[in-house]
Formats: sequence, structure tokens, C-alpha cells
Amino acid sequence: MYLPILGVRQRRVCVYGQRSFSREEAETFLSRLENHKELYAKLAPTFLDENLSGLKSYRSQVTLINHRLMQAAGLGGSDFVSLPIEDVTREILLVHHFGKDTPISRILFHKKTRDTFLKETDGIQTSHDLARENTTVLFWGLIDGRRISLRERDGVLIDAGKNTHVVLDREHIETALLEEKIFPNLALCLIILSYHGLVLGGGFSQVDYLPELVRKTRKVFSRTGEKTHVWGFTGFMGGDFMYLPKYLGNDITLADVLNNPVKKSDFSRCIHKTAVAEAIDSIIPDAYKIITAKLKKKKTCLYCGNSQTTHYLEWIVSTVSIAIVNPLAKRLFCTRVGRILFRLAEWVQACLYDAFALFGIMRFDPHPSSVLAPRGRVMFDEAIVRGWKIEAAMIYGRAMDTYRVTLPNGRMFFFSGLPRPEIYESPAVGWMDDKALLKRALEEENIPVPRGGSFSSWAKAKRYFDNAKSPMIVKPRLGSRGRHTTTNLTKADDFEKAFRVAKQMGYFVIVEEHLEGSVYRATMIDGMLAGVLAGDPPRITGDGVKTIRTLIEIKNKNRNKRVSGVVISDALISFLERQNYTLGDVLSDGVTIDLSEKIGLAYGGKSREVTPKVHPKLRAELERAAKAVDDPVLGFDFIAQDVSLDPGTVRWGIIECNALPFINLHHDPLLGEPVNVARKLWDYVARKNNT
Repeated sequence: MYLPILGVRQRRVCVYGQRSFSREEAETFLSRLENHKELYAKLAPTFLDENLSGLKSYRSQVTLINHRLMQAAGLGGSDFVSLPIEDVTREILLVHHFGKDTPISRILFHKKTRDTFLKETDGIQTSHDLARENTTVLFWGLIDGRRISLRERDGVLIDAGKNTHVVLDREHIETALLEEKIFPNLALCLIILSYHGLVLGGGFSQVDYLPELVRKTRKVFSRTGEKTHVWGFTGFMGGDFMYLPKYLGNDITLADVLNNPVKKSDFSRCIHKTAVAEAIDSIIPDAYKIITAKLKKKKTCLYCGNSQTTHYLEWIVSTVSIAIVNPLAKRLFCTRVGRILFRLAEWVQACLYDAFALFGIMRFDPHPSSVLAPRGRVMFDEAIVRGWKIEAAMIYGRAMDTYRVTLPNGRMFFFSGLPRPEIYESPAVGWMDDKALLKRALEEENIPVPRGGSFSSWAKAKRYFDNAKSPMIVKPRLGSRGRHTTTNLTKADDFEKAFRVAKQMGYFVIVEEHLEGSVYRATMIDGMLAGVLAGDPPRITGDGVKTIRTLIEIKNKNRNKRVSGVVISDALISFLERQNYTLGDVLSDGVTIDLSEKIGLAYGGKSREVTPKVHPKLRAELERAAKAVDDPVLGFDFIAQDVSLDPGTVRWGIIECNALPFINLHHDPLLGEPVNVARKLWDYVARKNNT
């Protein structure tokens, strides 16, 4: 379909940087169709949809319009997943090539490779043609929604009017991409997608230039010594837009294609079945590419939520840790033998890293873009602010959550996740994640915890549940992120199911009372409270009129852009049933209920930094708990109704402890003032090392 709103003469205009159109502009467009009532009736609901006018970019509006009109035309729009090819390419570059030594990064940032590439691909359609002004080198510039041709001059991308000036190095290109000052040209998009294993479809002139583009690029790599990566040849064409769902049975996004190898035969078989009438305007440049493919859908666990893991590995690690490792950790690491073993392990680790670096397996990257873990990124950025040398470990170009730091006094050390003291100085790191051992340690100091215990036997767990006077929680004894946790259990059948679910993650299970309130994460540094973040599950409040389903739909519609929508799933329905509700029930006016036992933005909940509101006595209790665990870097999860209240007047309790708290959450809460916990942790490291 042609682009709406823009006239026919503008059908080839770049939509990537176009602003979104307003409802008033849509009404003006539709007014031209007043004499065509049937067509007006089909288009008006789409163009006047309030969801459309709320989108920030024109390309996002085009996606929704295409989706709706394809449904109206009977083309099965719900089977299509639309993605801007430029956005996909940008994300692939930032995640998989920036900060890594890959053939693609060499094209962009290594002068010799880039010069060879520009010479070989000069004049190929979709690439640059130095003899023509309406082509561009590698990237298009973007000024006020207009696509600007760029040329390379001494390692700098510059336009004819010298309004755009981008140095061809990783930092400047990354910034320009994120700020949408530039975007990849079509040739670079096609090369990167082909490099990642996607079979490129096309038609008409694509039959000529796509194979030529890939062949020339492969030739560049052979000239520069690249022999380890050869991608599949684009051997057939089937239209940029391929209508394949009825042959494949499921719809797959381009991201899935990139993450899962696709057999050429699967594409070939379906493309040959695709009729020309089922391709949609396949030669519009700068449009949305819609691709479907046959892939085996990954199984997901309902109880793992957004943090999927391998059950049998978790079961083995959890069971062995509880039965063998944790008891030894409380004894061995404090002894002389433990200290010797740890020093030996530390020396072996350093030797391995040196060996890996020598043979090219590992390298250390000083650029922040090489850090993928949010927790590591805040530590990395804070170290740079201090002027410390910090580097991220990369194995075969893949980022690890391991870092090398050189302190001002010259001492160099490695850490994974967060910088921690040596194990023999803090043996609690070996057992603090064990919820039963933590409960025991805190109870000995009269620090509040939920009533409960650890069970491996169903019979004993059932007896405990039968004697309980309050709702219960069942969860794995080891583990985090709420995996396989079931809350608010009052019925025997629900309890039995929850016990089986928790058992999937380990032999030992925690059964304890259900405390009311928000879940708080208290990060402790050197025994002192560094920050407290409140995490809430998704909640709705009734008005006496709307059903729970309708309230969820309204909540999703009005949510903050950082908050994920609430998914109506079997888990949500089961959670409601445990509260004696169904989706069709109408909540009384002012009644608030939770929609999940899981907290955080990823589940439709909230996060808020509440450090300044913490009651002094609660702060003292948390610091007393940190002293009981005796570890200088940890995170307590606790439940309380209000952290500003005297803890002696309310029911609250610590539910678990984490050796590697997600300190990045304090840096970017949805609500409240951020707290720089990374700075406090580096202050601790500096004190420990006399810097």
C-alpha cells in the first residue's frame, strides 16, 4: 500500500525521520474521501484511532495502519509482525558489533577494510555511488525529517552543506545512531541481515544487486584475511513482503529469525508457493519489511515469568548447594586451608585470563558500550568518572559480566557482577542466598522474618500448612526473581500445586507465612544502608462499574512507556482465583487488588526509590541484619506496608538475601530520586585498598 497522508509524488519519501501526524491532519486527509462513503467507512476507524495519534513517530503509525488495513482487506494482518529494517540493523550493530572485533565493525571503523569495501561496492544499487549525489556512504544523515547524503572525508561522514559531521569511530557513530541523526543505508542493512543468517527476499532488480552486494562484501573479507565467517548465499528471491503464514502455521519476528537458524529449504519451499498477488508493493524502498519464517517456538515456563531458566540444571545446582556446598562454606572458608584454596583459585583465574588473552580468546575492552549487564554498566560508568581504568572481558567478541580494574595505587583485580571482598574474609557469600540458613541466622538475632521453614517431604509440608493460621507462600529454597513462587495460599489444592511447582527448581522448598505489603530491596554496603527500592506488583482499583478485565485493559492503555503491559495468562487467572476473583467480576469502588505475585516494571508493576523515607529504627534493624550475615556487599529483600513507620509497631520481615544485588535499579527508578549506589560501593573498595 502507498504511504497514507503523503501524496503520490511523495510515496518514495524517507519515512524514518518523519514526525507523526495529528488527528487534525488525519481528518483533513479523510475529508477528501467524503464522496466515497464505502472507502471512508473502512479507513476512518483506522486513521482516527486514538492509539494512532498517540504514537511518536510516523513509521510507528505506518506499522499500525498497515496492520489494520491488511486485516480489513482479509490478508490476515494479525499474522504479520512489522519491524523497521533500519531499527533492527541499528540494534544489531549496537549489541553485536560495537565494542567487538567483527567483520562488520572492521568495515565501519578500520580504515583499510573500509576503503576496500567502499571501492568494491561503489555503484551497486542501494549502496553508494560516488558519481551521483543522491546516494550515501554507509549511513544516511537525518535533518528535520529529510534524508541527507553523506560522504566520507578523512574518516568523517559529512554532508554537502556541512551540517552533519560524524567521526567514523565507535563512540560518535553510536551516539549519532541513538540520537537518530543517522541511520544505515539499505546496502548496510542487507549486508548485516545476511551476515546474521537471514535469507534475503526480493524481486525485480533485487535479483541482480542482492547477490552482487553479498559477493563483493565476501570478497572484501577475503582480501583482509577474514576466513572464519562465511554466510549463506542469497540464492532465490520472493518479494520483499512475503505472505506466508498460511503455509507456515505461525508468525515469527525478524528478531526470532536472527536468533534461530533457519533452513534454506524452509524458506525456499514457502516462497515457491507464494503467489505474486500475495506480495504487497514489494519494491517500495525505506518501507517496513515484513517477514515470516518457520521456526520451532521455544517453550516457556509460566512460573519462571520473564526470567526463564533451565529447570534440571537449577534443580541440580540448588540441591547440591544446599546439601553439600553451603554447609562447607560456613566452615571451610574461614580456615587456613580455605584461605590457601581461595588464593590458589584466584591465581589460577588470573593465569587463565592471561593465557586466553595470549591466544586471542579473550580481550579487555575499555569502552562502556561493551558492557551489556545493567548492574555492571553503573559500576563501569562510575569507575570512569573517578578516572580509574576499567575494562570489560570479551571472549570471542562476546561480552561477559567480568571486569578488570586498575586502582590508583596500581593494584589490578578482576570481579564478576560486583566487586566483592575475598571469600575467606566474608564466608557468608557461600550461604546467604540460602533462604533457610538466612532465616536461621536472623532469628538467632531476633530480627523479624516470616514464620516458616524448609521442607523436602510433602507430608511434613502439608502438616505445617494445615496448622497455619494465615495465608502461606511456597518458593524454592534457592533462587531469585520470584521464579516458581506462589503466594496467598489458603486452599489445600492450591498449596499442593504450588509445592510441586517449587519442587521443579530443587529438592528443598520454603513454606512460610504470607506478609502483606510491598517488597523492598535494601542494598547494604559495608554494613550500612545504601539504598532502598520499593517494588510493587501490578495493581488495579475498582470503581464499582468496570470488570477486572476492563480495568486491566485501561491500565495497559495508560501505562508509562517503561512499564510492560499486564498479560492476561493462566498464571494471572490462577492468582485472581486465590483471591476469589475472576476476570468478569466487578470490583467495588475503592477496592485495590494485586494481579500477580511478581513485582517490577517487567510485569506491569512499579519501582520507587524510598531511601529518604526509611524510619531510623528500620534502618538500624537492616544494619543489624547486615552485621548478623557479616558480609559487606549484599541486598536484603523484605516486606513491609510502609518503611516510614516504626518497625516495632507493624508486622514486617526479611524474606531473602542476595550476594549480587541489582544495584542498577537504584540508579533508574520509575519514581523517586535515584541513588548512586555504585559510588558508595567504589568508596568501599577504595577504603579496603587504601586508595
